[in-house]
Amino acid sequence: MRQFEDDYETEAIEKCSRALSRLDDRAKIRVIRYMLDKYGLLAATEPHKQEVASTIIHNQQNNLVLAEPNELPNGVNSNSGLLSGSFQPIQMKDVLIKGLTKSEPEVILIVCYINSNYGKDSFTRQSILDTLREHKVYSDSRRKALTVTLNSLTKKLYISSLTDDELMITELGTEFSNTILSGNSTTKKRKPRIKKPKTSNQETTEVQDIEQENDED
Repeated sequence: MRQFEDDYETEAIEKCSRALSRLDDRAKIRVIRYMLDKYGLLAATEPHKQEVASTIIHNQQNNLVLAEPNELPNGVNSNSGLLSGSFQPIQMKDVLIKGLTKSEPEVILIVCYINSNYGKDSFTRQSILDTLREHKVYSDSRRKALTVTLNSLTKKLYISSLTDDELMITELGTEFSNTILSGNSTTKKRKPRIKKPKTSNQETTEVQDIEQENDED
């Protein structure tokens, strides 16, 4: 009798796995919860708080999502940092307003962090420009200095090239991104230049400022 039960269980697991594989993480959660509730098993599966904490830690380490975003630790740092996780998209405006980035390389690194799905995927140079536009922090001076900035991040081993057009953020880059977003960057912030009346050379000056930040960072 036990053998037949095992066969049914294996068959159920295989069919459920195939069905769930077509859904995103949120939909998977809803389906699993619905099935548990339908068969009156939801209460029986409620773990103790310690078990919940252990499960969250384990699943974060394996890049799994078994809980809704609002049930996960919010990751907000006591130093007015931002949430550094895929469950609450990072807004570059918030990063800049809070003064979390201390240099241009740090700004671009956070953009790389966003584009890499928070350290999980590769991204392209063009996607960096697209994200700067999307977050309304794009400028011609940033675009012109991007190669220099990316070279600076590569030298510091924060990003790495996969192909001529494809980049990835390294483990070190991910760690430093989280340090920036938690408000703990120790990079010395440069004093802004005194603004002068706009001239035709202003853009060139801005590019030079960014390049200087790359040299000093």
